[in-house]
Amino acid sequence: MSEPTLAWCAGFFDGEGHIAIADSPGTHQTALMITVVQRTKEPLPIFQKEFGGAISFRTLPPSPGTIARRPLWKWQISTAAAERFLRAVLPYLQNKRDEALLALAYRATYVPQYTVGKPRFLPANLVIQRKTFAVEMKALRVHKKELAYV
Repeated sequence: MSEPTLAWCAGFFDGEGHIAIADSPGTHQTALMITVVQRTKEPLPIFQKEFGGAISFRTLPPSPGTIARRPLWKWQISTAAAERFLRAVLPYLQNKRDEALLALAYRATYVPQYTVGKPRFLPANLVIQRKTFAVEMKALRVHKKELAYV
């Protein structure tokens, strides 16, 4: 991938993307999720071409006072692909740098002995550590929102 394309992807993601550590309540499962949501599909195939993932479409109900349904396009990747994406764009990130670093620390808990083969029995301390990363990610986003209104 060219340096200008990588920088563009990073900048676009920095403004329009989302990093989440999805937590499945009642289970030991968590997963790193990266999404970019747009009203038009146009920029998303660039992400898909360069990093893989899936593009999906749905319509949202009309906004209050309108009758038009709103289109919504989403590019999404998860787990190891999400980690590769974050490592590639990290040098360019400004707004989401802290979230990306936290997500990469979370992914560092994925060692082969616990990710290859089934069933997966994770040690309790690893389950707690991953769930803690999910809580920290949510708290980091809330803190950033609070700062935006100061």
